[in-house]
Amino acid sequence: LLEGGTYNGNTELPVCMFIYSLILANRSQVVVETGINNAAGASLWMLTAAHANLGHYFGVDTRQECCDKAAKAMDECLPDATRRIVCGDALTVLPEHFTPGTIDVLFVDDEHTKAHVAQEVETFLPLVRSGGWLLFHDILGIHASDVWDVIEPLGGIKLVDALFRPDHPFGGLGGIKKP
Repeated sequence: LLEGGTYNGNTELPVCMFIYSLILANRSQVVVETGINNAAGASLWMLTAAHANLGHYFGVDTRQECCDKAAKAMDECLPDATRRIVCGDALTVLPEHFTPGTIDVLFVDDEHTKAHVAQEVETFLPLVRSGGWLLFHDILGIHASDVWDVIEPLGGIKLVDALFRPDHPFGGLGGIKKP
């Protein structure tokens, strides 16, 4: 955390705190994240909340070095937590590991292009249980037209709607609560 951490990583503290609180409040057991980025942002918050709920964390990233660093950080911080990290494309990995309606909270923070986000919604929303959440980071700033413009028409809700790092013109958190 000292070399990256929540403040210096790409995920701002209010987003992490919101996700952590959402997982705890909903007693979420199956918590999934795409784009784990060395566990520098929301990953440790999500792992901690899942662990508190006696659940498990599942993370995916396309970069092997990020997967390795995340695994190391998680093992050092919470060695008894139940977690799995898979290196690969989340669009392929998640349908291979989860059946429809089995994920409580899925936080997406990987590629921010309109076509990719639309494909993520189409692929991931069926995997989320009724009453669960499909969350997207970076709904504001330079990524707004690629992320927010895709999820808003589908019932997207702005959950964190302010930018907290002036040196990064992106951020925020949006989500779709599955009926």
